[in-house]
Amino acid sequence: MNTNDYIKTVTEYNKKSYESMKELASINKKSLEQIAEQQMALFSLIMDSNTKFLETVGKAKGYSEVLNAQSELSADFSGKALGIARNTADILSESKDEVSSWVEKQAKNIPAATSFTKAAA
Repeated sequence: MNTNDYIKTVTEYNKKSYESMKELASINKKSLEQIAEQQMALFSLIMDSNTKFLETVGKAKGYSEVLNAQSELSADFSGKALGIARNTADILSESKDEVSSWVEKQAKNIPAATSFTKAAA
């Protein structure tokens, strides 16, 4: 292998490596953005629930009204929080699948990288 061929091969190998890492970074970025959205949804839910509870306590005319409101708010909160948890689990599952697919794709490129190493030696 002459010098020009070697440089061309190294350049091609580096370009493929860069593109591969760019793909992985894209998968990670998308996943983190989606998880951050779920965290914000949960935070908003917590703040809304607390606000509604405090408003109810302020307007309640008796202890039983507070308990009833707390029960209703807890049921509503639990359902919505469960939905957010399910969304997060779906995001993580999708991410796992995307990363697994990426790894399989990279594993297919191993023979090419190995032949490059042998040719460079």
